[in-house]
Amino acid sequence: MDSIRTEIQTVFGEEFRRATHRIWYRVMTLMLPAVLLVLLIVVPLVRGPTSGDEQVPIDAGRIGVVDLSGELLANAVSEADIRVFPDRQAGLDALLADEITSFFIISQDYLRAGRVEWLHTGSSISAELSTEGDTR
Repeated sequence: MDSIRTEIQTVFGEEFRRATHRIWYRVMTLMLPAVLLVLLIVVPLVRGPTSGDEQVPIDAGRIGVVDLSGELLANAVSEADIRVFPDRQAGLDALLADEITSFFIISQDYLRAGRVEWLHTGSSISAELSTEGDTR
């Protein structure tokens, strides 16, 4: 049993030595981490200035809210610089007049259903509203 084990160990040891001493094994072993390292450094440097994904700081004064439930914004908005509108139409008018950039409509059944509608400049809904009028 020991002789078979010794022979197997010798054969596998010799095959491993032959494989690891080949020039392509050494090249690929060194090349793969080098290529990944270059990509790790170069891709963010190239992508950064050309991506156009710059984060624009949110101006809280350019956000509007309508609370149709009447239960959520009683105390919260007084501390923040968020415009509160009495109804949906007033918020839509401000959005279309470019007074605000985002507009949230909290539904009447928000506490039960959790539904909030978000309209913002550049959205398809605000584009439709500006060309077709109110689409209730």
